[in-house]
Amino acid sequence: MTDYSAVPAELKQRPQWVLWNVPDKPLKMPVNPITGDGAKAGQPETWADFDTALIQAERFGARIGFEFASGGEIVGIDLDHCRDKDSGEINAKAAEVIRRFNSY
Repeated sequence: MTDYSAVPAELKQRPQWVLWNVPDKPLKMPVNPITGDGAKAGQPETWADFDTALIQAERFGARIGFEFASGGEIVGIDLDHCRDKDSGEINAKAAEVIRRFNSY
Protein backbone atom coordinates (compact mmCIF):
# COMPACT_ATOMS: atom_id res chain seq x y z
CA MET A 1 0.00 0.00 0.00
CA THR A 2 1.22 3.48 -0.84
CA ASP A 3 1.85 5.85 2.07
CA TYR A 4 -0.14 9.07 1.59
CA SER A 5 0.78 10.59 4.97
CA ALA A 6 2.92 13.29 3.33
CA VAL A 7 -0.02 14.69 1.33
CA PRO A 8 -0.73 18.15 2.75
CA ALA A 9 -4.02 18.61 4.60
CA GLU A 10 -4.85 21.49 2.22
CA LEU A 11 -4.95 19.01 -0.68
CA LYS A 12 -6.76 16.32 1.31
CA GLN A 13 -9.59 18.78 1.99
CA ARG A 14 -10.29 19.31 -1.71
CA PRO A 15 -12.65 16.93 -3.58
CA GLN A 16 -10.26 16.60 -6.51
CA TRP A 17 -9.14 12.97 -6.20
CA VAL A 18 -9.18 10.17 -8.74
CA LEU A 19 -7.82 6.64 -8.99
CA TRP A 20 -5.12 5.41 -11.36
CA ASN A 21 -3.28 2.14 -11.87
CA VAL A 22 -6.65 0.40 -11.55
CA PRO A 23 -6.59 -3.27 -12.61
CA ASP A 24 -8.10 -3.81 -16.09
CA LYS A 25 -7.67 -0.11 -16.99
CA PRO A 26 -4.79 1.55 -18.87
CA LEU A 27 -2.00 2.36 -16.38
CA LYS A 28 -2.33 6.14 -16.24
CA MET A 29 -6.05 6.39 -17.00
CA PRO A 30 -7.73 8.49 -14.30
CA VAL A 31 -10.76 6.69 -12.85
CA ASN A 32 -13.74 8.13 -10.98
CA PRO A 33 -13.52 6.60 -7.47
CA ILE A 34 -17.30 6.58 -7.12
CA THR A 35 -18.43 5.10 -10.44
CA GLY A 36 -15.34 3.30 -11.75
CA ASP A 37 -15.75 5.11 -15.08
CA GLY A 38 -13.10 7.34 -16.57
CA ALA A 39 -12.40 10.58 -14.73
CA LYS A 40 -11.74 13.67 -16.78
CA ALA A 41 -9.60 16.76 -16.34
CA GLY A 42 -11.77 19.84 -15.89
CA GLN A 43 -14.84 17.78 -14.91
CA PRO A 44 -15.12 17.85 -11.11
CA GLU A 45 -18.21 15.64 -11.19
CA THR A 46 -15.85 12.77 -12.08
CA TRP A 47 -13.66 13.30 -8.99
CA ALA A 48 -14.14 12.46 -5.31
CA ASP A 49 -12.96 13.47 -1.87
CA PHE A 50 -9.66 12.14 -0.52
CA ASP A 51 -11.15 9.59 1.89
CA THR A 52 -13.42 8.06 -0.76
CA ALA A 53 -10.54 7.83 -3.22
CA LEU A 54 -8.28 6.25 -0.61
CA ILE A 55 -10.87 3.65 0.39
CA GLN A 56 -11.50 2.70 -3.23
CA ALA A 57 -7.77 2.61 -4.01
CA GLU A 58 -7.23 0.14 -1.18
CA ARG A 59 -10.23 -1.89 -2.32
CA PHE A 60 -9.00 -2.20 -5.91
CA GLY A 61 -5.25 -2.18 -5.30
CA ALA A 62 -4.97 1.13 -7.16
CA ARG A 63 -3.39 4.48 -6.41
CA ILE A 64 -4.86 7.93 -6.04
CA GLY A 65 -4.11 11.10 -7.93
CA PHE A 66 -5.01 14.77 -7.62
CA GLU A 67 -6.81 16.66 -10.39
CA PHE A 68 -6.05 20.35 -10.79
CA ALA A 69 -9.18 22.49 -11.01
CA SER A 70 -9.38 25.55 -13.21
CA GLY A 71 -9.11 28.55 -10.88
CA GLY A 72 -8.35 26.17 -8.03
CA GLU A 73 -5.38 28.13 -6.64
CA ILE A 74 -3.09 25.08 -6.78
CA VAL A 75 -0.53 24.48 -9.52
CA GLY A 76 1.34 21.30 -10.32
CA ILE A 77 4.60 20.58 -12.07
CA ASP A 78 4.85 17.17 -13.74
CA LEU A 79 8.31 15.66 -13.32
CA ASP A 80 8.78 12.39 -15.18
CA HIS A 81 11.47 9.80 -14.45
CA CYS A 82 12.60 11.57 -11.28
CA ARG A 83 12.64 8.64 -8.82
CA ASP A 84 14.98 5.72 -8.57
CA LYS A 85 12.89 2.63 -9.39
CA ASP A 86 14.41 0.58 -6.57
CA SER A 87 14.95 3.03 -3.73
CA GLY A 88 12.24 5.61 -4.54
CA GLU A 89 14.78 8.38 -4.00
CA ILE A 90 14.19 11.62 -5.90
CA ASN A 91 17.00 12.67 -8.24
CA ALA A 92 18.93 15.90 -7.73
CA LYS A 93 17.21 17.88 -10.51
CA ALA A 94 13.73 17.06 -9.19
CA ALA A 95 14.84 17.79 -5.61
CA GLU A 96 15.97 21.24 -6.73
CA VAL A 97 12.61 21.96 -8.39
CA ILE A 98 10.80 20.83 -5.25
CA ARG A 99 13.04 23.01 -3.07
CA ARG A 100 12.72 26.10 -5.30
CA PHE A 101 8.92 25.88 -5.33
CA ASN A 102 8.70 25.04 -1.63
CA SER A 103 6.70 21.94 -2.51
CA TYR A 104 6.81 18.25 -1.83
